[in-house]
Amino acid sequence: MNDSIEFKGYWFLPNKPNIEVVGVLRYIPNVSIMLELVGGFSENLKQLLSVDKEVELIQGYTSDAKKVTLVNCFPSSSINFAASFAITKYSCSYMIIGKHLHSFSDASFFKAKVYFAELTYWCLPGALEGNMVFDENRNMTSLNISFENFNDNNLEIIHQTQIDDNTNLLLKKCVDYKSSNYFLTPRIEQYTNLEIHKKEDSSITDFISNIFLYEQFLSLATLEVVECSKIIFYDKNLFRDYNGLKRYDKIELIYVQKGKHEKHTQTKRHNYLFVYDTIKNQYSMILQKWFAEKEEIAPIRAHLMESIKPKNVFSSVDFLIVVQAIEGYYTRFRKKDSLTNILKNIILEFSFVNKIKKDNLKIEEVRDSRHYYSHFMKKSEKPQAKEGLELYKITHKLRKLLICCLLDFKGFDKPQINDIFNSCHNKLLD
Repeated sequence: MNDSIEFKGYWFLPNKPNIEVVGVLRYIPNVSIMLELVGGFSENLKQLLSVDKEVELIQGYTSDAKKVTLVNCFPSSSINFAASFAITKYSCSYMIIGKHLHSFSDASFFKAKVYFAELTYWCLPGALEGNMVFDENRNMTSLNISFENFNDNNLEIIHQTQIDDNTNLLLKKCVDYKSSNYFLTPRIEQYTNLEIHKKEDSSITDFISNIFLYEQFLSLATLEVVECSKIIFYDKNLFRDYNGLKRYDKIELIYVQKGKHEKHTQTKRHNYLFVYDTIKNQYSMILQKWFAEKEEIAPIRAHLMESIKPKNVFSSVDFLIVVQAIEGYYTRFRKKDSLTNILKNIILEFSFVNKIKKDNLKIEEVRDSRHYYSHFMKKSEKPQAKEGLELYKITHKLRKLLICCLLDFKGFDKPQINDIFNSCHNKLLD
């Protein structure tokens, strides 16, 4: 989803396949999926110009023989009266390359491969083996790099977790090898990806729900806003037979994402809250709880994700997002209480964390700031309310408490939480 795409082709509505319209489909990463038609799906010019209803699905054939389905398409039309035709544009929510769907809720897919830039660094694949040979002068005489040709066998599985009766999540190690003629520029890349396996065929909507929850799990683990970079689906009925071996066709899903993907370097791994090696013995248990309690923890989790997004300007809203999440967590998973008591109890509960103990958070300042910015009270009524840099520092301390709450919710014990905070070099935990 990081590369621009342009398809020229014929486009039509599923219920009117005989009315084909020439047009160009363009995808600009993080911006739009836009279909531009020469004319439209009606021969009546007046109807073309008055089109204002969302079209659920548009299907097409591209000039390079790809099948494309566009989902949730919002139209707009324009005309140059010096020309004899109108231009109709559709802004689309989703683009599916490789299959014509009759409904976005079609239960058509049994597997998806999901790629994340961060996942490889969070869970190192270890798919390559290197062997260096030195002479008696300690000069390297040869370097051998080898890897297994996995071919979808169990050797590539790092971890497998069943999250419900129909769904398994697999972490897999992968290797891509490419070379030019004469092996002048060989290129080997190893990475980790996520596979979602379904016992019964499922819809894209169902897979997207799984992907979203895993994105948020990785966002907490890395303290970054994580979005997948590529999603490939597989349909049991779409394959090619190579001497009895089924090679399933790749069906790619593309949609406009809110965040932008940066190039990640290995040094970022040291800023992660925790990595796979930290939790590999608990990985399945943590993931199962994360997925099972998705509705109860959802608003608290969403507020934390919002609070770790990079921002150019800090405001009181950033403070409110964090303090409200802490209130919500305590109310949902402990008991209802005043903000003062909530903060006292949470600070006491996580006082074993060295960085929490050192923060010396002043509860009166948090309480007054919370009421001052939530209810727009007079400053004289809430004299301990803070602003500017002081409010930013309070928010920074509160965010650490919120992270402790989520780690506790996920099943980490006290020594683990303290070790995670001590080992993480991210500035959010300074």
